[in-house]
Amino acid sequence: MAEAGAKQPSQDKDARYDWIQERVCSSLKVREDAFQKLLQGEAKTTISSFMEDSDVKRLLVYMDSKDLMVTVKPLPKYKRKTVYFLKTNGAAKLDNDNIKRAVVHGEFTEAVLETLLPVAQQVFLPLLTNGSNQEGWPDVVAKEVSENLHRFVANVGATVGELKGQTLLPVPVADTSQQDQAARDKAKIHILENSVTTWTKQIKAVLKADPDAALKGVGAYPGPLTELDFWSERANNLNSIHDQLTGERIQKVVKVLELAQSAYHPAFERLIQDVEAARHEANENVKFLKPLRKYLEKLNTMDDFVALTDQFKPLLHTLLLIWKNSKTYNSSARFATLLREICNDLIMQACKFVPGAELLHMEPDEACDKLRMTLKVLGSFKSHYFAYKAASAAECPDNPWRFQNSLIFGRLDTFLERCADIMELQSTCVQFGKLERVEVGGTKGKNLTSAIKQVHADFLTAQEKFRQITYDVMDVGAPGFEADFHTFREVVRELEHRLGALIMQAFDDCTTLSSTFKLLESFEGLLERDAIAAEVAKKHKDMVDSFAADVAEVHELFMSNKAWPVLSKNAPPHSGEYGVAWGDISSQCKFTAESSLGLDSLVVGHSGARAIWALSAAGVSPPTSRSCRYCQLHN
Repeated sequence: MAEAGAKQPSQDKDARYDWIQERVCSSLKVREDAFQKLLQGEAKTTISSFMEDSDVKRLLVYMDSKDLMVTVKPLPKYKRKTVYFLKTNGAAKLDNDNIKRAVVHGEFTEAVLETLLPVAQQVFLPLLTNGSNQEGWPDVVAKEVSENLHRFVANVGATVGELKGQTLLPVPVADTSQQDQAARDKAKIHILENSVTTWTKQIKAVLKADPDAALKGVGAYPGPLTELDFWSERANNLNSIHDQLTGERIQKVVKVLELAQSAYHPAFERLIQDVEAARHEANENVKFLKPLRKYLEKLNTMDDFVALTDQFKPLLHTLLLIWKNSKTYNSSARFATLLREICNDLIMQACKFVPGAELLHMEPDEACDKLRMTLKVLGSFKSHYFAYKAASAAECPDNPWRFQNSLIFGRLDTFLERCADIMELQSTCVQFGKLERVEVGGTKGKNLTSAIKQVHADFLTAQEKFRQITYDVMDVGAPGFEADFHTFREVVRELEHRLGALIMQAFDDCTTLSSTFKLLESFEGLLERDAIAAEVAKKHKDMVDSFAADVAEVHELFMSNKAWPVLSKNAPPHSGEYGVAWGDISSQCKFTAESSLGLDSLVVGHSGARAIWALSAAGVSPPTSRSCRYCQLHN
């Protein structure tokens, strides 16, 4: 009774779990207790759903770290070997009897296609093309199955190569060891010709690869390392194809086609010659471009934007040496592409130095300094380029650099214009920011000051509106900047006209020439803006005439009192009476003369020259700066 009781559990034992356990442990090389541990958790419910639920068609078991895991859904990525179980024949429920017949199992690694390729080549292909397994098949069916299977294996092999960045030429399974016999076998010849067709498509795709393709993508601005990597990858790929084409297995196929006088053979031989020529070009380009890599890597990765200028001269010198010595890369098309990509990296570095997201919120003076430095660095590159372009004409008179500047520097020049626009914007912010501290005197001073404060407030509103834009202002491809900047300019232009009118009102309210100049000094910087300068220029002649009248009055006072200058009645006795009396008058005239240097030279003209001449005749020494327009008129 005891023995009968002991045997009863084994008779009721679920053999389905044992069947799965045996295959999992064998494939994944794990102990049985690891699988038993898996069954103690929620995984048992998952396995049970696979066996009991007709809608669940698959079961995947894999190792995650040190533990077994199970799922019925495909994983986004397979990191290790995985065991799969698939239902066949529409099995609804699995039991101890049908699980062996209704379920197929296998394993694959993280490289699924690499697992599939040898299985298809070494298992499926020999089985399905074996004549013993095709008994009873119509010839048409047997031929179609064989062709489709060879084509499938070839496509899998080609795809595996593409995933590795290589071109793998799938070799047919057909026996070519007996070349004379194979040349008379039409079925084999047909298979070999199909393989040659596949190879031709693969090789032509490599030969047609466009080195400029990266530049043709929408919104793509690759750097020069892309060009170097392209030729390096192309050389490796063509060297690999060359090794395969000259290998024993493919040479046997070529020989069989030659013996069979196949129409595919001559064209394929020409293709092999094209591969050799392209391979030579790629290897030569890699050799000559290699010295550039260290400079281009610095250009791409350096954090010190200003220090990039140290790389320009050796970089362009190396380019000139390549142009002089390379027989395969010294073409305008190749150099134009490389220089455009260098400009792309310079723009990328400039955007890191002056990021658009921060630029509009910087202090205007700091932003202008950075933009000025950006223009200097990028302008330095263009200067070095034109210097070496001139050198190429001297050193290579038969083949100088004749690249179109618009083609090379098109995007860079657009970026420089954008920098200039943003610098204009920030300079405008600096100039209008001074209005906050302007105070106008005179009888209308209070009203004029209030009106100027309102102009400042309106400018701050326009400035803040421009700062609300969501795109990167340094991105030359960003839509909307031209329209937004035009709107900002229109607002500023209207504010300039308002401010010019206010300055003229304050000008008319000034009673002395010195107060007029002090008024203009308080608007320093803004007077250079076109609309305001046009208004102020209208008053230049009046200011010069007033100045000339003052000089004439000083001259008259000097001439009439030069022997006995008028002194204050209560002045104590002191020496140098002449110097004291004339010094006060001279100082005032000198201040007026220095202030008048900023006036329009066309307005100063004759009247200003006469005034300064009169001042000199009176014994007052005007400023002797070389920039003095009046001095220049009398020298």
